[in-house]
This record gives sequence, structure tokens and C-alpha cells, in this order.
Amino acid sequence: MLRNLKEVLAAKEAQFERAIAEANSKVDWDILQLRHLLDKADINYANNVEMLNERFEKEKGKVYQLPFSTDRQTFWCCGCGVVDGKLTI
Repeated sequence: MLRNLKEVLAAKEAQFERAIAEANSKVDWDILQLRHLLDKADINYANNVEMLNERFEKEKGKVYQLPFSTDRQTFWCCGCGVVDGKLTI
């Protein structure tokens, strides 16, 4: 009877160790997948920031060029109500 209990205990212990190993393996796999998703999110965020910076620089360039364009008198005078050299009220 004692031998039988030892065998059952050894089998349960082996089963328990396999279950722990499988759980650790699954957790490792899940962590690997989460890290991959985080890396993708970081890359996506960096690309979005770069795109927004480029767009900002383009728009900033347009704003700086606008006062020096052929319509600069109209541009500068729009705020004060002057169009074509005449004050509009």
C-alpha cells in the first residue's frame, strides 16, 4: 500500500510539474506577444509623430511664405478691413 501511495504521489508530482511548465510556457508566449504588440504600437506612434511634425513644418512654411506672395497686401489688410487700398466699414 505504501508503495502504491509513493507511485501515485510521484505521478501527481510529475503531472504538477508538467502543468507548471506548460503554464510558464503559455505565460512566456503571452508576454512575447504583448511585447510584440507594444513594439508595433511604439513604431506606429513614432511614425505618427514624424508625420505630424512633417505636416507642421509644411504648414509653417506655407504660413511664412504667404505674406510674401503676390496677395500679400490682401492678406495683411484683411484683418484691418482694407481691401484693394480702400477702407471698408
